[in-house]
Amino acid sequence: SSFRSSFVTGGLVSGPEVSDTKEDPADRVDPFTGAPYSDQMARLGLDEGGPVLPEYKGRDVYEKAIQKFAEGKDDAALLREYAFVESKFATDPTTFRKDNRSAYQITPIRFKDFTDSLKPESDKGKGLRKYVDKVKNEHGIDLRNVKYDDLNNPEIGTAVTRALIKLIPTPIGSTSEERAVDWKNNWNTELGAGSVEKYLTDLKYLEE
Repeated sequence: SSFRSSFVTGGLVSGPEVSDTKEDPADRVDPFTGAPYSDQMARLGLDEGGPVLPEYKGRDVYEKAIQKFAEGKDDAALLREYAFVESKFATDPTTFRKDNRSAYQITPIRFKDFTDSLKPESDKGKGLRKYVDKVKNEHGIDLRNVKYDDLNNPEIGTAVTRALIKLIPTPIGSTSEERAVDWKNNWNTELGAGSVEKYLTDLKYLEE
């Protein structure tokens, strides 16, 4: 399947309400504490998308990661814009969910595309594999050993996102308008809720 078609965004399925059912088991009340199970999940971090440390959020940590793993000016601009548009540098409350990791909102399908492309026999991903080798040689980080939950680390998430961009055959746009179109076509996809207009509107706040 193509890089674009493999990045399908899912969503909630709505339908008629059924009596005598609960919408979410997490809303059930623990009979011993009188509090919803969701409260306990939150305290344990189980309602979030994998392990999340305070240092995994914010522009500063992502800027450092971007400077470390970007390969040029346009490269850095793309990573910065994606991290902001997708999750405001992981500060948006909905950033860390079951099927999303990192400020770049990497889904399990995207991560599988990454791991599949690491295989030497893969008919795609030559540039991705070359970049992964470069990261290991220059920074001592072996992205071949990365697990899905590791992506919440800003450095790992940024490096893997940069590697994934290698699967897109077209060059990185040199303007925010071009990158907005690329984002919609190749990252958010046609089924995603985002739009080129929303992307560009968000960037006005990034530049403030």
